[in-house]
Amino acid sequence: MRGADWSTGGAARLARKGADAPRSTARLDAAAHTALARAAELGCGLAEGDVGDPPAALPAALRHAADDLAAAISRRDPPAPRAALVALLQDIHELQCELRGREPARLMQAIAGASEGHARLRAVDDPEELLRRAAEEACRSCGLDRCIVARVEGGDWVLVQAHFRDDPAGAQAYAGRLRRDRVSLARSPLESEMIRRRTAVLLDETAAQRSIVAARDAPPPLAAHVACPVVVADRVIAFLYAGGSDHCVDALDRDALRWFADGVADLYERAVLTGRLRAQRDHVRQMASSAAAVMTELCEADIELHISTNDDSAIASSATTVFVAPERRLESLLTRRELEVLALMAAGESNSGVADRLVIAEGTVKSHVKHILRKLRAANRAEAVARYLHQYLGDHG
Repeated sequence: MRGADWSTGGAARLARKGADAPRSTARLDAAAHTALARAAELGCGLAEGDVGDPPAALPAALRHAADDLAAAISRRDPPAPRAALVALLQDIHELQCELRGREPARLMQAIAGASEGHARLRAVDDPEELLRRAAEEACRSCGLDRCIVARVEGGDWVLVQAHFRDDPAGAQAYAGRLRRDRVSLARSPLESEMIRRRTAVLLDETAAQRSIVAARDAPPPLAAHVACPVVVADRVIAFLYAGGSDHCVDALDRDALRWFADGVADLYERAVLTGRLRAQRDHVRQMASSAAAVMTELCEADIELHISTNDDSAIASSATTVFVAPERRLESLLTRRELEVLALMAAGESNSGVADRLVIAEGTVKSHVKHILRKLRAANRAEAVARYLHQYLGDHG
């Protein structure tokens, strides 16, 4: 009977979301199920499965029970004393009012939870670390038990983190299996549809089997769950999957995870832009240091009153080149994006690091590197970086 699931994990999870309500969510659900069971005992036409309906279906079950009670009271020969039927009908009406008032409270708590999660993640300035922390924070903020985060990388699905609040060992085992694999998004209709529509989806247990997170060699870590894309600059850069160990998710869970994912997208974009600013700051500091060294050299050099030869012009030549940005000298050969890639290569970034900094696919970075090597006539990355640094710093030797 489905009601068995809600008597333990489901009620506890909802109680975490509605602890501030006038009557706790767990107590309200228990009272509703007790009223439905009593109505079934009084012969109001309810089946055992109806009594065990999850909280999402309680309003409809109570409405049907109230209709059956009203019909029983109006009959001449009711199956139970009329006073008992009237008292139960009154209790059911009160429960219906409380259930209607619960949804606005849950909505406000979901919004507040997402905001608190964003505040805790705001201190994370590394994009990759942000995605790793998002798994645990999604469970904490949205009141769910399990969350899986995957990154979109060059058209592939790559696992970033799995957090199971109810089963840490299971999360570690699941991550160990999938971190070794890259799954093509072209072979997954569900994720491809999320990339196209860029919206969160609510999946029942049957639809959840079409998701990439449903491992083929083990029971799926999530049954019914919510799947949500993380969209940055009009591009899906990651997916969040979250659900409860009691297999209960509803439209409010979907909306809560979407609000949380929207905030993660903003924080991710901020982290990327902050990284770019820091890289530019380091470049400026390096240029200023080089300029200061050349100026010191010029100021301390002996003054010789004779016609300069070609050899004597080396210092003046090096002094002028440091004031010209490398982009000015290379712009005739490289595009703006290729200059950005080359600068990050010179800063020691790998292809994946460049992709994260520029929020582009790693395959696109490889294509840019290939064009840079060809245009600079460099045999490899090291030679291209050496030429860049030579022009960047000037010839001081």
